[in-house]
Amino acid sequence: DRLKTLDDQSKGNLGENCSLIYMALGKLQAVKELAKMLPQQYRERVATGLALFTDDYGLLDPFLKYRDKPSPRQDLIIAAARAGHIREAQRLFSLWKERRSNSRVNTFRTTSLGIMEAELALGRGDESDALELLQHHLRVYETLSVTEPRGLYFLGCESLARILEQRGEKEEALRVLQHASRQEWQNPFPIGPVPWIKHQWLLASLYRRLGEDQIAKEIEAKLLKMLTHADADHPMLVEIKARQEADRRIADN
Repeated sequence: DRLKTLDDQSKGNLGENCSLIYMALGKLQAVKELAKMLPQQYRERVATGLALFTDDYGLLDPFLKYRDKPSPRQDLIIAAARAGHIREAQRLFSLWKERRSNSRVNTFRTTSLGIMEAELALGRGDESDALELLQHHLRVYETLSVTEPRGLYFLGCESLARILEQRGEKEEALRVLQHASRQEWQNPFPIGPVPWIKHQWLLASLYRRLGEDQIAKEIEAKLLKMLTHADADHPMLVEIKARQEADRRIADN
């Protein structure tokens, strides 16, 4: 009700922050309902965040139809690339660079560009280029002040871990996710525990694939506590319960 009394910017900012709280609680349907009440650009932001959190990139379809964006966000460019909309992602990336052509070049901007270029390369299937770009720019990102936003860093770590695992380097992929999870709690910006939850989920899944079921179970137990109030059909919740049931069947036999 309070949203109805606010101007568009205040409504959008409050709604976006509330969406992060709902995501952390696992109330994904509430996020979708909240987004419907927000101005267009904030609906896009919330949808992008939800798509990156759940890997449900169909959520982006309504927003990729708008050809002229005043200032494309970095996370939308990455989400579009991951969704397979590589031409649109490349167009948005070019627009992002054009709108900032007069901005002061610094290490943060250079590394941000590098991570986005890596995601675009990965979207095109250029895995080797993506790997090289991510390894370099993520190392540089870690040297920056903790006052710099870290959202792009966490997304890059996800992609790096995925590439490494696909190349058979599962232990290295594990180290990337572990390090990112430790970094997330030091992040001072108001993205909350959402990236941490995603990376814990990725960690548990990777531990399962490595045969380290006990460690995976411990992580899953923590996630279940965090998702106490989650939607019954929350993808993580459904998968964890399915794994627990499979573990019980194995134990019974």
